[in-house]
Amino acid sequence: MRATTKRITVEITPDDIREGVYRSGDTCPIALAFRRRLNVPAPCVTVCTFTLDAGFRDREGRPLFATFALPKKASAFIKAFDQGHPVRPFSFCLNVPIDCIPEENKRPLYEGGAK
Repeated sequence: MRATTKRITVEITPDDIREGVYRSGDTCPIALAFRRRLNVPAPCVTVCTFTLDAGFRDREGRPLFATFALPKKASAFIKAFDQGHPVRPFSFCLNVPIDCIPEENKRPLYEGGAK
């Protein structure tokens, strides 16, 4: 039986921190890193303090929507970043539906990559 989810690592880089926008759920460093990791366009990812919401297309092109609970260190990062405190690159793991992972689908979910 094929697994339905896969554990992925989301890496927040110095570029994500530099390019991220304070108090912006779709352009914060975590949203930027998640979009890059899964090749998802900008309007399809929103981050709140405790959750990440994402819209995908499966290999047949059907829409998939998922809400992921963020680990405590990601929530702490968001709070610090939004308050203007210094933050550092870090990474965290999420279990993501297999159909949402480009390397599992053997093709990008969206042509043109993340924007």
